[in-house]
Amino acid sequence: MHSNTELTEWINANLELWWCVHQVDAFMGLIMAVGVFSPIGLALFIWGKKKKGVR
Repeated sequence: MHSNTELTEWINANLELWWCVHQVDAFMGLIMAVGVFSPIGLALFIWGKKKKGVR
């Protein structure tokens, strides 16, 4: 059986790893969201300008 300090260190190391991985996931998710929504927003913006130009 592991001693308490070893177990605590192991848990801390795993939490740090988990945190790093999820930081990257969150960052990638943000980039993907921006990548997906930017063209839509741009298209709506251009479409809105064209509509205004017609009227």
